[in-house]
Amino acid sequence: MDGEFTCPECGQKVKAPPPSGPGRQARCEFCGRLLEVPFLPRAETGPKGARKSTPRWVPWTWWGIAIAAVCLLAVGAVQLILVGERAGRVRLIERLIAESKASEANGRIDQALRKLDQALDLLPAVKGRIAENPEAVRERRRSLARRDANNALRDLEERGGSSATLGQWINLVARSDADEDLAPLRREVETRFQNAITEWLAREEAALKSEAAAGRPRSALDHGAAAVEAISQLPAPEQPKALERIDALVIPLIERRGAVIEFLSEGTADESSWCATTMKPEMIQALEDKGYLPSTSASRWDEVWARAPFRLSLATREHREGSYLSTQNRLTRVEAQLELSHRGRVLWKSTPNARTSVPARGLSSFVSSRLALSRNRSPEVEDLLRDDARHQLIPKLQGALHSLPAPPAE
Repeated sequence: MDGEFTCPECGQKVKAPPPSGPGRQARCEFCGRLLEVPFLPRAETGPKGARKSTPRWVPWTWWGIAIAAVCLLAVGAVQLILVGERAGRVRLIERLIAESKASEANGRIDQALRKLDQALDLLPAVKGRIAENPEAVRERRRSLARRDANNALRDLEERGGSSATLGQWINLVARSDADEDLAPLRREVETRFQNAITEWLAREEAALKSEAAAGRPRSALDHGAAAVEAISQLPAPEQPKALERIDALVIPLIERRGAVIEFLSEGTADESSWCATTMKPEMIQALEDKGYLPSTSASRWDEVWARAPFRLSLATREHREGSYLSTQNRLTRVEAQLELSHRGRVLWKSTPNARTSVPARGLSSFVSSRLALSRNRSPEVEDLLRDDARHQLIPKLQGALHSLPAPPAE
C-alpha cells in the first residue's frame, strides 16, 4: 500500500505521515523507534495510467485467419502439383502413342501393342485430355492385338506342337480367353492348339514305336514321356484312351529291357554315397550303350520298374592295411564288386580293387616329410589316404563297365 514501509528493527509495518516523501520521520507504533521515511514509489492513478484490456476474441480471430491462410496455401500447392502431374501424364501418354506408331511402322507389332497398353493404362487418370481421340486409340489397340495374336498363331503352327512350344501355345490360349479384343479369335486359337497337340502326340507315338523296334529303348522311353506330356493337354475325355496306347508300348519295353541300379556297402553310409555320386552316371551310360533301359528319374511308370528284369549292383568294402611311409597313418584298400543279374540269375560279375598310392595324390612333399617325423596318427591324413584309394578305383570300375554284356536274346 502507498505510504507504508517496514521497520528495520522489529519488521512491523509503519505508516508514513502525509505527505509521505523521503526524508521525513515516522515512529514505529510497535517498538517506538523513530525512523526516517524511505523513498516510496507511487502507483499511477487517473486517466493517464489507465490501460484498455484486449478482448479475448481478438487473438483467436488472428489465429483463425493465419490457419485459414496456411490451408489456402496448402490447397493451392496441392492443386499445382496435381496439375503438374496430370500434364506429365498427358505428355507420357502422347509419347507412348507416338512410340507405338513408330514400332508398328517398323513391323514390331508386339512392341507397338505393349506401348499402347501402357498408354491406355494411364488414360483414365487424365480424363481424355490428349490430342488424339481416346476411342480411336482403343480401336487401334484392338487392331494391334488381333494382328499380334494372328502372327503368334501363324508362327506356332509352323513350328508345330512340342515341349519347346507348349508354353507359348498355353500362353496364347490364356491370352485369347482374357483379352476381350481377341474374343473373335478364341475358338480358332483353341482349335488350332488342339490340332497341334494331336499332331505332336501322333509324332511322338510313331517315334516311340520306331525306336523300340530298332532296339533303342532309352530313346523310345523319352518319346513316351513326351507323348504323356502332349496327352495332358488334350480334353479330359480323350486322355484315358491315349494313355492306354502309350502304356501298351512303354510297359512291355520296361518289362523286357528295364534295369535297376543298386548301391551296396558293408561300411558307413559315406562309402555308398560316394559310389552313387561318382559312378551312377557312368553305370547309366554303360547300360544304355549296351541296349538296356535304366531307370533315371520319376515318371508315370515308376511302379513298373519294380518288375524290371535286370539289376546292376555295385558293392564296396573298405579296410585299413599297412602304413604310409613308416608313419602311424594307415593305407586304405577298397574292394568293389559289380554284378549284373537277370531275374535273380547272375549274368556278369567284376571285382576290381584299389589301394592308396605311395606317395598319395593330394599330399605335398612338405606334408609327407612332416608325417615321416610324426609319431601320431592323424584322422585327417587317413581320410586323404582313403580318398586316394577311391580315386584309384574309379578308372578300374569304368574299365569293367566297358565289358558289360548285351541283353540276352529274347
